[in-house]
Amino acid sequence: MAERILIKASIIWDGISKNLLPEDAIIIDGKRILAIDNFLKIDPSYYDKILDFSGLTLMPGMIDSHTHHSLDASLENYLDRMADDITELKGRATALMKKDLGSGVTMCRTLGDKEYLDIICRDAV
Repeated sequence: MAERILIKASIIWDGISKNLLPEDAIIIDGKRILAIDNFLKIDPSYYDKILDFSGLTLMPGMIDSHTHHSLDASLENYLDRMADDITELKGRATALMKKDLGSGVTMCRTLGDKEYLDIICRDAV
């Protein structure tokens, strides 16, 4: 039997409509999102797990459709840094992927990196 999960939040944005959904919850059964509904109308005893993110807003992950994880634009002469050793580039890519994830980016379209670093990162994730 699939695990039933209720994820509560103060505001939910579904990523499609212009409306924000206050005091709502995401209802999950196994790996499927079944619905978004007002959690004041939901019987919590039905769920195996309740994740409470009260005070926070939930929204779908964002997509970065053009990135090169080994390029860090905050570094001086960052384009010249493509010549850095692959070990240095792997460390930089790991740090930038973590930074992306922390900012809400959950999918990236990487347009190539030295020595197929983009493929290495994809496989590692």
